[in-house]
Amino acid sequence: MKKGKEPEQFYFVEVHAQQCSAEELKHHLSEFGKAFIDRSHRDRWFHVTQEKPEKASDELGRLLWGVNEKYRRPMDGSSAFPNSLERRFGKKRGVYFDGIDDPCKVSAVEASTLAAERGNDALFSIDPGKLAIFFFHHGDVVLFEKL
Repeated sequence: MKKGKEPEQFYFVEVHAQQCSAEELKHHLSEFGKAFIDRSHRDRWFHVTQEKPEKASDELGRLLWGVNEKYRRPMDGSSAFPNSLERRFGKKRGVYFDGIDDPCKVSAVEASTLAAERGNDALFSIDPGKLAIFFFHHGDVVLFEKL
């Protein structure tokens, strides 16, 4: 760290969530499953996220045990959120899903605030099947990216 420069700290932002349709949520969850979940775990992913979404709040984090590690990268520097997310993703909106509250469309910065406020595991899908962020309830943040 440069001398005299304070480290960036997490701060909450005002969230302006937009409604997410059931079809849009299904598309994002389906594409995430097809792109990032190993074949042997996909049936469970689809069962929990689409057939029985009431299970998602308890099982969402555990479902990531079945991800293809090739596309998973931890996002370091979470203490700098949401600044680091805003620099990387700007104001682009994606679908935020935690299995508890209604899914909604927010920016990455707003998603980090929701994840911190709610303290739940949550998926934030930015570009279906290509780019997503997973927020774990214990504070880890993982980027999923398929170029």
